[in-house]
Amino acid sequence: MRYLAFIFGLLGFLQGCNTSTCDSLKAHAQGCDGVDIRYVDREQALCGSMRQELTPEVFDPFASCINASDCSDNEAIKSCQETHVTAANDNPCLQYKLWSTACGLEPTGTEDNCRNASDGLTSDTFTAWVECMTGPGCPTSSDNRYSECQKYIVPTSVTDALEACGLIMDWTEQCEGQTSGYLAVDAQDIGTCLLQTDVFTAASLLVYGTCLQDVACDDLALRLDCMAKLRFVDRSPAQDACGTLIQYATTCDVNLGFSGSAEICERVLATFTDASLEAYTECITSEQCRQPDLETCQSLLVLKSN
Repeated sequence: MRYLAFIFGLLGFLQGCNTSTCDSLKAHAQGCDGVDIRYVDREQALCGSMRQELTPEVFDPFASCINASDCSDNEAIKSCQETHVTAANDNPCLQYKLWSTACGLEPTGTEDNCRNASDGLTSDTFTAWVECMTGPGCPTSSDNRYSECQKYIVPTSVTDALEACGLIMDWTEQCEGQTSGYLAVDAQDIGTCLLQTDVFTAASLLVYGTCLQDVACDDLALRLDCMAKLRFVDRSPAQDACGTLIQYATTCDVNLGFSGSAEICERVLATFTDASLEAYTECITSEQCRQPDLETCQSLLVLKSN
């Protein structure tokens, strides 16, 4: 019995060491204004699994190194890792898990060599994302690195286009029934907006969406000024169609609703399918210099979302 009591006592002591090591890391991170962590059972905690995976002989000196570091030392985790866990120096998943543990975090997707966290990413992209996330030390309550590091997973062009579509749709919704003339984008959801605007560069689309925010719903002139800021990715079929239309309008002295501006014409028609553009152009120019029936011709235009 005395022997069994000794064994159970020893197990309790060892478990206490494990608990103490992990708790001290969390306490250190939180004492440095670290972000709050989500609750997990101790058996599922990343710290405990890391200590078991690396062995206490490797992990505990790493933890002690972290706990001895100053809050302002953003290089501490990397330095402690390079000194005490050399296996992580060329292993981005292990680096990510060590950083998370040092910061008292419990991220998802770290199982099976970070398979879920890196799913769909090349090894270089995942490595760049890990470096971005772990570089500035532990995240604080005012940290924006999560959105900043998204650029390694989602290209900036995509995030710019998404933000632009959000701005455009908000303005369109607020101005429903109050606008006149053409809209560069006529979309009720993000997917439709992205489909209609893929002919424009994401950067210019964001400029356009931002510009709209200062335009009154009934101010057509300022809206057209914003539209002029859109830039095409490549030469658009709308450019060729508008060349024909503007020449027809000038030669025949007819009004097509574009104020004689080829740029505005191109930006308006760019959101329609190539086939419907061809049909629309043919409808307009087949009138042999008579004012065309704009309503009939416009009905032939089909948005790319349809």
